[in-house]
Amino acid sequence: NKSNLKIVGAGLYASIINPPSKDAFFVYQSSNIVFDKMWLLSPGTDGRGILALAASVETYLIRTNGTRWLGIEAVGQNGWVSTLTARYSRFDGIQTIAGVYLEDAANANLYGISASGIGFATDYTGYCSGLVVNKSSTAYVDQSTFYHNRDDGVMATGTSRLEMVNSYTGDHPEGFGAIILQGATAIFRNVTFANI
Repeated sequence: NKSNLKIVGAGLYASIINPPSKDAFFVYQSSNIVFDKMWLLSPGTDGRGILALAASVETYLIRTNGTRWLGIEAVGQNGWVSTLTARYSRFDGIQTIAGVYLEDAANANLYGISASGIGFATDYTGYCSGLVVNKSSTAYVDQSTFYHNRDDGVMATGTSRLEMVNSYTGDHPEGFGAIILQGATAIFRNVTFANI
């Protein structure tokens, strides 16, 4: 368990964390863990940029291009809720699943992010979206872009809640700008849905 830890690189192209597989960073039951100015690239089996398990994480100016599964995944555990605050981060170019994935019991505030170009690996096998808000998770999205993902810009499922404002989603060749399933709640204000 850690708290109040800030990991700062030299820039999006100068500092590259590049494990051959699994997670570039795994944050477990920790609070106020901040990542800034780095590229998290995990292209191999089960690759994720960050896994936040029952933790609070902030990202600024990071990118996850080329990562295999997920740019960032947040999930609660045993009554612990995960929180994610992402600003100006680029969860683009994920090979197979999602840029941002809120599995369950995760709350996110996303400002000025991009989760685009998701799911174009030649061995694609699943459903690919820029943002997935699942089960009891919540997300507030502002000034963000979801462009040209294989399936959808954003997805909300289960009892999740998504609020998206001042943002753009479009040009998803096999899906929708947004898809809301299984009783999830979604609110859109000043959102551009393009080339649907």
